[in-house]
Amino acid sequence: MKVISCINKKAAWSWKKILAILLIFLIALQFFLFVWRNYSNYRQKRENIYLQNMNILSAWEGTTESRLDTLYDYLYELVLVLYNNTEISSGTPQMEYEAKSKVVDTMEDKLLASDYAACFYVVDTEYSLRLFSAGGQLSNQEAISLKNYFYDTDFNVSIGLQDKTWQLEDIGDRLYLVKLISLGKYVVGTATALSDYDILANYTTVGYHLSCYYVSKEKIYLIDGAEVSDSVSLEELQQTGGGIPSSSLSTGLDFEKCHMQVYLMVDKDSLESGSPLVLSVWLALLGLLVSVALLLGIRGWVIEPTNIMLNANQELSAGNENYRISAKANSSEFAVLYDSFNEMADHLQKMRIDAYERQMREQQNELRQLRAQLRPHFFLNAINTVSNMTYQNREEDIRSYLSELARHVRYMLDTRNRFTSVSAELSQIESYLAMQKIAFPNSVEEYIGCTRDAGECKIPYLLLFTVVENAFKHAMSLYEPLLLLIQCERCQEGSLYGCRIIVEDNGKGFPSEVLEAFSPQNSKEVPFAKEHLGLTNVKRTLQLTYHRNDLLRLSNVITGGAHVEIWIPEEEHETDHL
Repeated sequence: MKVISCINKKAAWSWKKILAILLIFLIALQFFLFVWRNYSNYRQKRENIYLQNMNILSAWEGTTESRLDTLYDYLYELVLVLYNNTEISSGTPQMEYEAKSKVVDTMEDKLLASDYAACFYVVDTEYSLRLFSAGGQLSNQEAISLKNYFYDTDFNVSIGLQDKTWQLEDIGDRLYLVKLISLGKYVVGTATALSDYDILANYTTVGYHLSCYYVSKEKIYLIDGAEVSDSVSLEELQQTGGGIPSSSLSTGLDFEKCHMQVYLMVDKDSLESGSPLVLSVWLALLGLLVSVALLLGIRGWVIEPTNIMLNANQELSAGNENYRISAKANSSEFAVLYDSFNEMADHLQKMRIDAYERQMREQQNELRQLRAQLRPHFFLNAINTVSNMTYQNREEDIRSYLSELARHVRYMLDTRNRFTSVSAELSQIESYLAMQKIAFPNSVEEYIGCTRDAGECKIPYLLLFTVVENAFKHAMSLYEPLLLLIQCERCQEGSLYGCRIIVEDNGKGFPSEVLEAFSPQNSKEVPFAKEHLGLTNVKRTLQLTYHRNDLLRLSNVITGGAHVEIWIPEEEHETDHL
């Protein structure tokens, strides 16, 4: 009995000891979790401040770039006025009074149209001519400082129209963004006050005691133009998002358009966690309850839903596009995940269907083009033309006609590429016109104008030829010669830049129903005109190739005849010099 009692005492003592150790472990674990939570909150708050301020900087950058681009457009218009009203080459006479008046009036108009332009100026680098106009929002002292800066600065620069970057300059007591354009012997420019783009005044920033700094040419400035030397260092500003600075958090953006960096500096008070580290009994009890709850519910709340998500991803990755999660979620979070997965699967399936349908439409369009290349009626007409010329003993014309026909057929049967150059298409059209002139002497007159850069543009195969052939079909007459105009050039219309091709004839023009059917505002995706099937194919080809509905434009010439305008867009381009 004594032995059994000792064993029970030892077992009871061991149970208490194990329980105490377990409680101590749970308390220590809870303390560690509490400290980790505070540290995570600190890191999360720091990251949130950094990300939100970075979003603010990005939004500010977009707005500032938009405003600076608008000012650049005004400056570009001033350059055009200068270009059109005076001589700009070196060694030419000084600007006349009438031209000066137009330039000054333009500068004043642009100042009235913009709330951000501080001034405009024109400098003749060969003469003492200086034209300056300041905005009404400037004080007299600020206007004088700007004028002295532009009059006393040596503008021996060479800045073309493609360079849209700005420079940060410290003029007087303020910071200005300055833009220069060199045009011959003239230097044209504008300035805008950096204070008009104050981030702190125009955006709701995050953090206490927040400051904004601008760094240009290794100099640090505040928004009011004061240079910072001791309060903050460049190394401290450049610690954006990295490490844990002891006193501040910096968020920076490289503003390439103005060759400067912009930083938002947050005081350390914004980074304090604010929750004291206090140990109490309820933390241990709470930790125990949470541990038990996690052990009991982790399988049903986390593991099973996670396995469902993993299985769904595996099914979708294996190619089962119809698989959807139908299980009921145990929590709102996993319900959102289930719904998101199902929506994502529906979206992927729809994208694949749309891509397949687009591919089928492109293939059908290609088949129509291949069938159109055969053109059996064209070959029959060519054979009949040669036969008729044999009866007229036109041996030399027959040889010329067959030579041009061979070039034409060789081009039409070359289906290796979907695209060709404008110059190659025009060469093939010239062969076609030569055949028509041989078959119908003195019945065709044409003018073909194409710049060199436009001739290098790539267009869909036989696109331009289809338009020319349509003109012959509907405008050719036995009573008067067919006058045909083909003009190709690179140009820009709003945001649309590319090669514009114009084809005009002296026929009867398009009926009103055809003009309405082919109007870009027409709600029908693919217009169909039985008498103008070639234009229908051209419209469809442009839609499939460039995914736009406004690239084919039909109208009638005032003096009579049809006017067809085709645009071949280019995604990237640079505006040429004047």
